[in-house]
Amino acid sequence: MSGKPLVMIVDDDEIARVIVREHLGDQYEIEDAESADACLNKLKSCTPDIFLLDVQMREKDGFALCEAVRHLPQFKATPVLFISAAETEENLIRSFEVGGNGFLEKPVKKTKLQTLIKIKLAQADELIETQKHREEAMTTSSELCQLIQFVKDSDDDTTLEAVAKRLCGVVESFGLSASAMIIAKTPIYVNCTEESPEGLLLKKAAAINERIISKGIRSIIRSDSVAILVNEMPVDDESRYGRFKDNLVVLSSICDGQLKQLMAQQGIEQQRNKVLSRVIKITEEQLQRFAEQLTAHEKTSTEVIGNMLTELETKLFHLGLDDDQEEELMKVAYQVHEKLEHMNSDYQSLEAELGKILESLYDLLASKDKAA
Repeated sequence: MSGKPLVMIVDDDEIARVIVREHLGDQYEIEDAESADACLNKLKSCTPDIFLLDVQMREKDGFALCEAVRHLPQFKATPVLFISAAETEENLIRSFEVGGNGFLEKPVKKTKLQTLIKIKLAQADELIETQKHREEAMTTSSELCQLIQFVKDSDDDTTLEAVAKRLCGVVESFGLSASAMIIAKTPIYVNCTEESPEGLLLKKAAAINERIISKGIRSIIRSDSVAILVNEMPVDDESRYGRFKDNLVVLSSICDGQLKQLMAQQGIEQQRNKVLSRVIKITEEQLQRFAEQLTAHEKTSTEVIGNMLTELETKLFHLGLDDDQEEELMKVAYQVHEKLEHMNSDYQSLEAELGKILESLYDLLASKDKAA
């Protein structure tokens, strides 16, 4: 034994197999096969550390071969990389469904091939080490404690994303890795993106009315409001595998209840905001009419009093009153004029105050939208 990792290359094109061999150089031990059946036959006498499978092969394609490999207990968690001329969305979803770990496009580039193999082998080693620690640390009682704590902390979550993040956190405390999608009009993704293989698979699972979907070390647990994709399930330990799956179903149900409650609260808040927006609009229209009426009243009253004063001065001149009498009458007239101007000033202040009320209503609506 050389101690080098063993790579299994499966491609019905001999030239393609030779190219991959040359790219890998002498860093690895290499086995190759020209078909899926030839590969399965060789697995009786060797145990590869990683598989490189061509997608498009005669008789049985790479996806079918990966499914067959995953049914062999010793290869439940062995990295599988697919090689294809087209990295389509359909191929990405299919590769993830059958338990694949990555994709390489033809023609295969040497640097990318070597880098991806190193990463996947390192992740496989890390997974083995994680599983050892998990076996030592994780017990039925500690898993139960995590579920109880999840329920206790539910009041701290004010957004849908916060609930999903905490859900993934609990799964990770089991020694697993997880990504999630909140099933809503606008889906929310946690630990993945909509375009990633995980996101595409979650989106597909959300459209299927199945509670549990299992593919090797991957399982998808779905409820009405959330779908969670769990990686690194302990498929080699039937007891723990079943226990984890049961706990994940319970966890998903609890999370579903919290999400539905938050969605209902958000729905009520959105309805309140709609009503508030309508009230503000009506108020704004009424204030606009009131302001126009005040302006018209101010203009009219000022013109009327001005005309009255002019007319009064003219008539006083023709009445032949003495200066004191005339001065006294004009004094009363100007006092009336000043009072009217004061009233107009009060109207302007009232208009300004009403404007502040409208502005406060807009601020209230903005703060509610931001909180939502």
